[in-house]
Amino acid sequence: MAANPVFVGTPKWAQTSSGTSANTATDGSGTIVHLLTAGTQGSRIDSIQVWHRGANPASVLRFFLNTGGGYGLIQEANILTLATLSQTDASIPIILKPNLVIPANSYVGITVGTALTTGVQVSAEYGDF
Repeated sequence: MAANPVFVGTPKWAQTSSGTSANTATDGSGTIVHLLTAGTQGSRIDSIQVWHRGANPASVLRFFLNTGGGYGLIQEANILTLATLSQTDASIPIILKPNLVIPANSYVGITVGTALTTGVQVSAEYGDF
C-alpha cells in the first residue's frame, strides 16, 4: 500500500474513429483500433464518450486492454441505431465512467461487433500518474 495517495499528474485526451469494419472476436484477435497508451507510471481512465459519425446500425463497442501479452476484453457498450444524423437536433452520446486504472505502458483498443455505415468517434478523458 502506498504511504501517500497518488493522483493523476498529467491530464490527457485521446480520440479515434472506430472505422466501419466489424470484428466479432471477443478474445482480442482480429483488427483492434488503438485508442490510448498508458504513461510510464500507469494511467486512470475517468470518462469515455462515444458519438455517431453519421447514420449507423446497432452494434456493440468493445474495449480491450493489452499489458504486453496480447489484448483482453475489459468492457462493452451498446451502440444504438441512428437512422439519420440531424443538423437541427444534437445526437446523444454514450458516456461511460469506468474509473479504470491501467498498468504502465499498456494499450487500450476498440472494436465494433457489426459493420457500421460511418463509424463512431470514441474519446477518452484520462491521466497519467
